[in-house]
Amino acid sequence: MARGHRSAHMFFGPLVFVTKLATLVPQRRLNLTRSHGVFAHNSRVRDVCEFEC
Repeated sequence: MARGHRSAHMFFGPLVFVTKLATLVPQRRLNLTRSHGVFAHNSRVRDVCEFEC
């Protein structure tokens, strides 16, 4: 819902749209998974547990 002079929509040119969209893409080779608890890399119990891959 628009208020006063404010606009409810934003319009970009093709180049501006692509640059704004590109900032949302994660960097290459970035680890997107996080491990917690026993599965974390610094866990004290990790050496005791046996994992099946």
